[in-house]
Amino acid sequence: MLALATSPTPGNCLLPVAHPRAMGKTCDPSLLHEMMALVQNSLHCINEGRKILARAIYAQLLCHPSVAQSLMHKSLGIVTQWVNDRDISMVGIGLQGISNLALHPGQSKALRRLVPYLRGFLSAEARVAVRALESLQNIVQHARDKDIQGMFCSICQHLRPLINDEREPVRISATSALGHMLSRDSKYKPGATMKRELYTFLLPLLLNMQEGNSEMVKACGGALAEWAELTGWASLTHSLRHTTLSDPPQVLLDTCAYLVHEGEYQLVGQ
Repeated sequence: MLALATSPTPGNCLLPVAHPRAMGKTCDPSLLHEMMALVQNSLHCINEGRKILARAIYAQLLCHPSVAQSLMHKSLGIVTQWVNDRDISMVGIGLQGISNLALHPGQSKALRRLVPYLRGFLSAEARVAVRALESLQNIVQHARDKDIQGMFCSICQHLRPLINDEREPVRISATSALGHMLSRDSKYKPGATMKRELYTFLLPLLLNMQEGNSEMVKACGGALAEWAELTGWASLTHSLRHTTLSDPPQVLLDTCAYLVHEGEYQLVGQ
């Protein structure tokens, strides 16, 4: 049974108390739709705390394909409106909703139009920037094939500075997002312009890998593995994919050896 908490405040707001992501993995879709209907009645609850909770649950439930499909266009308009709110908590919830909607390719065209707008949040405070990165990552990773390279290139110049950001959560999220975006793009052969963009990521990733933070090392290893595959450094991809906290010095040596290998001198300059 779906557990519900009834608000004693005016408006009689009903809110589910179970975690929506956990329910999405185990519940029948009809039950999730029932839950969503109750949550939608609470999106404008008089009680501010319950309203925020209802909106957070609404955004999380959009990760379920059945729920997202039934609310396809309506939900995108709703969560985008929340992103424009002055309350930073609401901005984060709206970005989470966009991120979850991006998991479903049917939204690709509409979400592609949001990319320039979402890039503006990359310079916001850390928690908002991280949410924006997740949204952009999912939009690129789950987009229709013809949209991928153009979107990635439009994000590249905004993404690279974040890999050097002084805020560790932002650095890790930006690095992880880069790896996921490149994994989706791996079926394409990058042209000269895209390769020039990609080469600007190499040094920051190698430097960040030396930090000694296991989460950062893992993110850098994943991003560098996708980077190496996409740029044709196939011999390095296997070791990079399995990089641990003790491996960065060897990764650096292997990369330097590759860079000075005969026929690769041009890359040293770039």
